[in-house]
Amino acid sequence: MILCGREVLQNPALFPLTQDSVLLAYFSVPKNGTRVLDLGVGQGYLGILLREWADCTVDGLELSEKAAAAARENYLRCAVPGNVLTCDWRDLPRDRVERYVLCVANPPYFPASAGPAGKHRLARTAGADMAETLCRAAARALQNGGRFCLCCPPERLPDWLCALRSVGVEPKRLRPVIQQTGTPPCLLLLEGKKGGKPGMRWLKPLALKTRSGVPTSELKAIYGGTK
Repeated sequence: MILCGREVLQNPALFPLTQDSVLLAYFSVPKNGTRVLDLGVGQGYLGILLREWADCTVDGLELSEKAAAAARENYLRCAVPGNVLTCDWRDLPRDRVERYVLCVANPPYFPASAGPAGKHRLARTAGADMAETLCRAAARALQNGGRFCLCCPPERLPDWLCALRSVGVEPKRLRPVIQQTGTPPCLLLLEGKKGGKPGMRWLKPLALKTRSGVPTSELKAIYGGTK
């Protein structure tokens, strides 16, 4: 597969590239020089996309050994500076605590009963405590004032808002993603700020298609920036 002009590994069984990752990278663009942590890095696509938008360093945590190995190879192929560690985000290493200005996550939506057994299944599925444990990991990894950006399905928004506030990460920006004007959100892009003051901005919806069914100019611009 070609991503950002480079050939990268893509194992369909190990968290393939989705449009969610492309939209999240666009939503959470870091400043140049920022050190980013990808919680659940998969095969490394989100880090590659972020690197296209900004001159940043992207570290990653990944529970699946096979996915972590693929992410390391893809980082090498795309010249993405950063380290990918094979570990659970619940076990954030001490040297990663309060180290980052931005954390990102495209967490899994699969029910806990889905997928293969073992660590790969755990990495792919959304347990009942996923929002709490992921937000806690982000809060530990972030410096004060740092941002946590993630994707979430609309029906899980209350869980994520509660989880963010419970760890001192204040929800600050929310952008709905819609298929077309007039349709309900199919995805939410959410940003929280560690130690932030109360007050969240609703951004205008990001429409994927026009009424005639063709990609919108904004979606074309997003993909144009990742070639």
